[in-house]
Amino acid sequence: MTMLVAAKPLDEGERLLSLYTLGLLDTPAEESFDRITRRAAAALDVPMVALSLVDADRQWFKSRVGLEAAQTPRDISFCGHVVVGRQPLIVGDALRDPRFCDNPLVSGKPQVRAYIGIPVFSLVAQPIGTLCAIDTRPRHFGPEHLAAMRDFADMIRDIIHARERAIIAHGALQAAADQELRYRDTFELSAIGIAHTSLAGQVTRVNPRFCEILGCTPAHLIGRSFVDVTHPDDVAPNLALFLQMTCGEIDRYRMRKRFRCRSGAYVWANLAVALKRDAAGKPAYVIAMVEEELGAPARPEPHG
Repeated sequence: MTMLVAAKPLDEGERLLSLYTLGLLDTPAEESFDRITRRAAAALDVPMVALSLVDADRQWFKSRVGLEAAQTPRDISFCGHVVVGRQPLIVGDALRDPRFCDNPLVSGKPQVRAYIGIPVFSLVAQPIGTLCAIDTRPRHFGPEHLAAMRDFADMIRDIIHARERAIIAHGALQAAADQELRYRDTFELSAIGIAHTSLAGQVTRVNPRFCEILGCTPAHLIGRSFVDVTHPDDVAPNLALFLQMTCGEIDRYRMRKRFRCRSGAYVWANLAVALKRDAAGKPAYVIAMVEEELGAPARPEPHG
């Protein structure tokens, strides 16, 4: 008679990804898990209990009571059957069960005779392992034993789910930080001038290229109106478009206009302006992008 080797789930890749994302494999023992396996061993009056994480080719015990080995091959594991079946598995006498009677874990150490295993699922409902109880003598596991093991497995599940949520939250924060860094780099290193203004037209933020075009510093621009850096003849058409946009009639506009440099000279530039809305769809602030027209003649500030 040859023992039955558990097949691998069709979605084994997704299952392993869920397991690896947790980062629990080959980590030190933790009291939060050990406390549960000790209680399970006492509640079921068994010499061995383990939290088994089923890896690609092994089962590794994150927590164990009464077991010397830290891991065993997956192809001889009882827990592999629980993972593929996604249901509790109860074996009353392994020597009389054709699936396991010649299994090395039955014929040799740890001499498994009775076994009860409960699948432990990740947040995405992947069975990453089991909570299992083992006895070295045949015995009957009744409904009360199954209910107790389910309760203990639920405790482990809750711990694991909390860690998964923490990992997800950390990943979201890291992604947000990375996005902010990319945004800041794009803003600061852009080859065109970029400015943010309030809905009233006051400058709130400028990038280095915008300052370079106007020959000034951020301190000289922040808080000033775009009218202050616009040629008098271009103020009216610019203001008309700006008011249309902030009133919600248009979302963006383009125009060619003259900017007043700090030196008093004027420089021609192509201006592209867009309205940024908040999550509720209301106007929040204005983004202006300025590209200097190279070769366009600069003119001194008009007098009088």
